[in-house]
Amino acid sequence: MGLSGRWNLLYTTTTLGTPSTGLRLRKVEQEFDIEAKKIRNHVLWSFLDEDCHGQFTIIINYQMVGSGRLHLKVEDYILKPQNKIPKDPVLLSENLQRALPREFFDPDNSWLDVTYIDPNFRIARYMGKRYAGVRNILDRVPVESPQSSPNSEQR
Repeated sequence: MGLSGRWNLLYTTTTLGTPSTGLRLRKVEQEFDIEAKKIRNHVLWSFLDEDCHGQFTIIINYQMVGSGRLHLKVEDYILKPQNKIPKDPVLLSENLQRALPREFFDPDNSWLDVTYIDPNFRIARYMGKRYAGVRNILDRVPVESPQSSPNSEQR
């Protein structure tokens, strides 16, 4: 099982910027796709000023370097409003950048060490000039069984 799957961000030692009072982060997760060698940082957001919500995803390629160390390279940023497009998407992206841990928003050319992992809990440490010593604590998102999924058919 290892790193594969989705992880909730519980805690970070990063100093955050000044978040907007009009933006709410509803969920911050990190998804590891071992086969594709990609990490996807997912953020569910609500932009209260414009009564819209959606998902923001940062797609990161990684290479294993040694035991438990990953070199990260940002591939893409995807902003997907779900109910309507915000009038000012630039303001929304600026607010997201200020509200998210910096290493989640822009991990480009940094190193990620997995310092502890068990089936449900992970501690990671960032290395390099930009995020040296930053630590994140995450817990695994439980995988829903088809019977418990809200989209499954009732029989």
